[in-house]
Amino acid sequence: MKKKILIALIVIVFVVTAMGVLYWGLQPVTRENVTLEKLIKKLDYKYSMPSELPFDGEVECSIIYVEGHMGAVLTRFEINSKRSTGYSIKLNDSNREIFIGADSSGIGFGITEEGWEKSIIVKYNNQTISYFFSAAADTLAENQLTIRFDIGDDMYTVNALYDNNIDIEILRSDVRHILDQMIK
Repeated sequence: MKKKILIALIVIVFVVTAMGVLYWGLQPVTRENVTLEKLIKKLDYKYSMPSELPFDGEVECSIIYVEGHMGAVLTRFEINSKRSTGYSIKLNDSNREIFIGADSSGIGFGITEEGWEKSIIVKYNNQTISYFFSAAADTLAENQLTIRFDIGDDMYTVNALYDNNIDIEILRSDVRHILDQMIK
């Protein structure tokens, strides 16, 4: 009798443990928030990214991972830098915001693929980049510059949103500072 109870307890503990691990593993993980230093340390070998930001402000960095497919992919077990699918860096202060990202999903800030086909295409450090620029007008209180380019199989996006009180030359200088580090 004691042997049957012991076997039943072992089976119950095993089943509960297996279900807990499986449940935890099936939880979707799309981002891991990290510091800029940790982001660079983990992904600098894999992606082109700036190591120095153009101005001081609040910084949010994330490593982007594969999304689970309807609970069929054990994404929690894939949290390591080799399994990442991109990164994002968001830098802002009271008058400006810059987003820098690499993601296989092709972040475009509301710009469709058809819209990107109408973008301005130029060479920057021998790299082809596409960009949109929206200058501040009476109805628009901000200047916006969105840039997209591919290096290898990775798509990179830089989006700068600056208050119209900030000189456009500062916007250009900040974006050049980022691009010079990313496109070598």
